[in-house]
Amino acid sequence: MLELEKLTRIVQAWLAYIRLEELTQAEVDRGSDLYPKVVDKGVQLVGNKLMLDGEVFKQIQQQQQAAAKRGRPNDFQMAVTFPQIYLIQGKGKEQKLKYLPLFTVDISPIFKGNYRKTGWDLTEYEFQPVVVNLMRLYGLEEEQAESLVVASGILKFLEDTFKGRFATLRDFLDLVDLPDGRYKTFRQPYLLRCDFTPYNALLKLDLQTILQQLQEAPQLCDWLTQTHPAIQYLCGKPPSPQQEIMFLGAFPSHSPDEYQASVLKHTQENLLTAVCGPPGTGKTEVFLHLVAQQIVARALRIVRGEEDGNNLILFASTNNSAIQKFLSRLNGDFSSESAIRNFGDFFPENSQEGLTQVSAKSDREASKKLSQEVYTEALAENSTEASIAKHKTENQLELDRQQIYLPGGNQSIIRRETLPKLQSSQDWLRNTEFNLDIWQQAKLELIAAENQIQQLIEQNRLNNSQKNIDIETRSQLELQIQSLNNDITAKNSELQALAEEGASLGDYINFPISAYQQIQEALSQAERELPKQSDSIAKRALDWINVTTDKLVFKRLSNRINAAVLNTLATAHPFQIPLDSLSLTTAQMEVSQKLDFFQQWQNLHQKLTNLQTQLTGLTQRLESQQADYQQIQNKLDNYSQGDFYSSFYRDYHPLQLSLSQKAWAFLQQEVLRRKDSVIRALETYGSVLTGDGDALLKLETEGDAIYRDLSLIFPVISSSLQSIRNMLPILQLNSVKLALVDEAGTTLVHQLFPLLVRSQKVVVAGDPQQIEPIVNLCDDSIKQYLKTAFLDMGMGNEDYYRYAPTAKYTATAYHRAAGASGTEGDLGNGIILRNHYRCTPPIIQFCSPNYPGGLQILSNGDETATEKHLLAYHIEGSHLNHTNPEEIDAVEKAIASLIQQGYNLEPCYGGKTIGVMSPFAQQANALRYRITNRWRNFSWDDIGTVHTFQGGEKTAIIFSAYQCHKDHSFWFLNRKPNLLNTAVSRARELFVLVGNLRELELAGGETKRLVEHIRQHGEMRSHEAQRS
Repeated sequence: MLELEKLTRIVQAWLAYIRLEELTQAEVDRGSDLYPKVVDKGVQLVGNKLMLDGEVFKQIQQQQQAAAKRGRPNDFQMAVTFPQIYLIQGKGKEQKLKYLPLFTVDISPIFKGNYRKTGWDLTEYEFQPVVVNLMRLYGLEEEQAESLVVASGILKFLEDTFKGRFATLRDFLDLVDLPDGRYKTFRQPYLLRCDFTPYNALLKLDLQTILQQLQEAPQLCDWLTQTHPAIQYLCGKPPSPQQEIMFLGAFPSHSPDEYQASVLKHTQENLLTAVCGPPGTGKTEVFLHLVAQQIVARALRIVRGEEDGNNLILFASTNNSAIQKFLSRLNGDFSSESAIRNFGDFFPENSQEGLTQVSAKSDREASKKLSQEVYTEALAENSTEASIAKHKTENQLELDRQQIYLPGGNQSIIRRETLPKLQSSQDWLRNTEFNLDIWQQAKLELIAAENQIQQLIEQNRLNNSQKNIDIETRSQLELQIQSLNNDITAKNSELQALAEEGASLGDYINFPISAYQQIQEALSQAERELPKQSDSIAKRALDWINVTTDKLVFKRLSNRINAAVLNTLATAHPFQIPLDSLSLTTAQMEVSQKLDFFQQWQNLHQKLTNLQTQLTGLTQRLESQQADYQQIQNKLDNYSQGDFYSSFYRDYHPLQLSLSQKAWAFLQQEVLRRKDSVIRALETYGSVLTGDGDALLKLETEGDAIYRDLSLIFPVISSSLQSIRNMLPILQLNSVKLALVDEAGTTLVHQLFPLLVRSQKVVVAGDPQQIEPIVNLCDDSIKQYLKTAFLDMGMGNEDYYRYAPTAKYTATAYHRAAGASGTEGDLGNGIILRNHYRCTPPIIQFCSPNYPGGLQILSNGDETATEKHLLAYHIEGSHLNHTNPEEIDAVEKAIASLIQQGYNLEPCYGGKTIGVMSPFAQQANALRYRITNRWRNFSWDDIGTVHTFQGGEKTAIIFSAYQCHKDHSFWFLNRKPNLLNTAVSRARELFVLVGNLRELELAGGETKRLVEHIRQHGEMRSHEAQRS
């Protein structure tokens, strides 16, 4: 987090920049006699000295002292300039004199001292060129204006700028050529108040209030926390969006794409979101969806019985066309009727969003079925929309459709649009009765709509839970199956080894074991009966008595085993009866060996049998596990293959849309239920806008309640960033629930800050690759500002490139919101919208490389068009009074050709419109004069510089390059890709380049790339071909 001292210095630096803007304002209203802004009486220039009448000095000094007493001495700023050049605008009481200073010399310090009869040497005081007027009145080109010499003093500046030698400032005043025509001129100096510029007045007041809070009572600045959007803007960096985030609500348009959905998810958990929106990628769509979601969130809080609060959404930009574009989309599109009509757009299978391959077929069918039920329900007799329609007139329904936003901004808009709408809303509330039945029905329908989505969310949760269980079960089965396979493999190896071991004992399968056991016993008995030398005396006596001889023993043996021997003869182990002692011994050994082998075979056989039994059991278990595995796998295959959080905003867009519509329908009924408090809020707010002191005091003490009821009937308020204080006069924390800011890439860093201080949550969208903010200061003045506002105040170059309004390539409002480091080329961590839907592919393909990773071009060209989408006319060209007449002729002929092809000169819905632009102001002015003189119905606003087209679009754009000589640097066109990127992307269907194609290509850089791109993807034409 920034230290308080550094934050204070940054705000002071911003106010120092506003001071420079005030010193360089292009037009100064003379003012009234009571409050003059221009003083030309009692003012003389003698040599280099300013001579003031004593009374004039006294009056101005009193003003300076009054400002000091108010505690704001810097509010007083007086400058001198010469000669007098002014325009007379209007007639009678409406007549105004607009003075056009060429430069200003800040003489504010002289009024802090004493009066000098000898005057003041103006060469000793700070001066600033008024770049806009030098270009406007003396034809300076943009490159010349940026390189004006300021650091060497005012005399050197005048010499270089006006190409003459002037010994004194008076000489300059007497000798300089004065513009003619409609301008009034006098060779006299005059004083002008430079402390009030309508463009900056409210912004300046806000920044002064913030500075005062920081200096006097920082402990009361509740926004001085690490998490507040204002502090995140200065020193934070937005985190990347999370995937598993849910949001409720959608606007009646296309469902969000994946990049737009990332923004919507990011806003659910972050207080500051930066969106990089290249041309045609749907920034406005994102804003509209955010509005719908805020409406849903509030309606659900109310029906749940939660505490209601301020839900004000403020849409702001420095670009009026961006505001009008947003309001035109918001106006009418959010009505229930239009939503119902649009439901059919979401049912086809082959929709733009491509619902296939996002979720399982069953999920898609369920979503479609539910969506159709919503559609049917919306048309039902007892629906909220139908019930409301029965009780309201057509005029009341029209008012309902427009109540979603309150237009705001400058005092003219407030008088013309804001106050009448506040009044008409009060009238409607007073004349419309609250119907409890309709309110209850709307509440029930809203609850039902939310339940439908919550059921899907819950079902997804249950599915995910069960899916995780099934995945875990599958993993366990995989391990078990692997283990069983390993066991079976081991048993088979063991079985094979045993089988090999038992192969040599194969003859013992049918071994006559009983016979051999009898034979073994008989052989043992015979061996015992045989007379031996070692026999005992008793045995010998017995053998003698029994006449036991070897012959008798073997005879008895034969008789004993004869039956057993017969049983062996038919086997692989026949036994031969021994006939003597020697053969008896051999027979015993043989029989014993055979019995041992049989025992071995029998043991092996038992092992083999056991192994076979085990293998059978393992195989059965394996088959069972494999069957279970396949069942689980089939179950997993039937789950949605797509991630729910990557598809819900597409698959269930009709349900999201229905929820938004029912939420808005309920809030309209809630307005009627609470109409007494809403009327009071409207009355108070209307009085606040007119500057009523009592109302302002009430807003300061009861702001939360007033904004709560105001935002109930008008969820959205619009305003330019410069007019925020008109709509929110008090710098209160959380005055705004959600701030939506567009065109931040063309917004100076300080212009957004007061809105951030007022807001709970902010979404900042812009394109840093489009036209940079306009800074009407020359390079010398910018260097001077760097020194005095940053380096001399204890800050460094890194602070300058992060926080200075003049650092337009590194410190725009977008750069700061995205957390850029201040290094050129670092665009921070904004969410980039990559899907392009607007321009035909050949046009936007030129712009795509300007964005890291490129754009995904989803727009479709007109395949039946006979004309190419890119044309280039080669014009040799020349320069005359800072214009290129030949290019102007060619542009005029190109317009005539387009008119013949059916293009329109007046904007109309669905018509083909034409825009004409040049990077150079003098050429743009000349084009405007020529074209509007030939075609009176050609809109003045459709011709201008590239800067004037920022945020706009036309069917066809004609671009006059102006520069055509080889000695031109072409630096103004080529220094950054922003200018041509903006110019080309303004064209939806046709971009026409008019210029010296040879020199543009030889210049290299972006001009070369553009010519080569048109050669490859379009058509190159000569001026002569155009004539024919």
